[in-house]
Amino acid sequence: MPLTRKYKKRKNKKRIRYKPKQYNYRGSSYQNNANKIELVRPLTLKSTSVIKKFVYYNTAEVLNNLDTSGNQNAQFFSMLLNSPWLFSSDQFARQSNNSWNWNKPFLAHSPGDPSNSGTYLPGMFESLESIGNQYQNHIIVGGKLTVTASPIFHEANQSSGAQTALFTNIQTQGSNLTPATTIDDLYNLPYTQLKKVVGGQSNNGDLNGTTKGAVIVVKYSPKRMNNLKDIRDNREFMAKVDVGGANGKHPADVDRITFGVVNVASNPQTPRKCTPVLIQVKYEATVLMTEPLNNSNQTIAISAGAGKAGVTMSRVD
Repeated sequence: MPLTRKYKKRKNKKRIRYKPKQYNYRGSSYQNNANKIELVRPLTLKSTSVIKKFVYYNTAEVLNNLDTSGNQNAQFFSMLLNSPWLFSSDQFARQSNNSWNWNKPFLAHSPGDPSNSGTYLPGMFESLESIGNQYQNHIIVGGKLTVTASPIFHEANQSSGAQTALFTNIQTQGSNLTPATTIDDLYNLPYTQLKKVVGGQSNNGDLNGTTKGAVIVVKYSPKRMNNLKDIRDNREFMAKVDVGGANGKHPADVDRITFGVVNVASNPQTPRKCTPVLIQVKYEATVLMTEPLNNSNQTIAISAGAGKAGVTMSRVD
């Protein structure tokens, strides 16, 4: 019997044709997709929002003295947590003969002052081209404050002073502290941290092996602190800057933090001033910068060169 070759029956395959990318956009005869349009944001307009992290660092030599009545006094400094301009108050840091000698001066910013005045987060408002002047709304969405206190001797043959405590206290509505605040008062306040600082035990300036510094870390969340669901829906927590940095305004509702030193003994037999310390402050803030909405709920798009002469705003419909 002759050999035969078996052939498999070939199935009819549907021929696939290449369809260009514009196939679905040519007209209603192509799957009714004629109304689909892709919009490309012009290169001359920046993003409607951006989020960046900024870091502020400063150092102060803190010298605490007795007041005229011979009593101990707490001394402290207040700064803002939810504003690009950090200064809040130093009225309780310089009472009597106390002094806070900052490496970089801590300067106040009043509402309506130019954005580059006062003490602000570095990198935000140095020039008209800085990122902070390119957006009008600024929201601090989170931050981390690190305060370090190290004992020092201000001059030769100086007494180390009484045992001292470094403290921080979060205040959302105002200050509950006064120059007469003692460590017992601080223990009764919520959201307060204390760490003991020990100076040298001799008076010859030798600090080796007998000192103890302190570090306090405070993590800041405006949503948790103020019980908010969405920080962007609350205009009271938004700082504002005019186009070009003409002036800036703090948030209507500010969150403050106070840090300073206080004597560990609230009623010592012999009044003694606190240990001289070197305070280091580092604040890492995450800032959301956005463009505002007009009355028609439309985004106001500022060109990438906003703030320069002859450049105006435009609206994206």
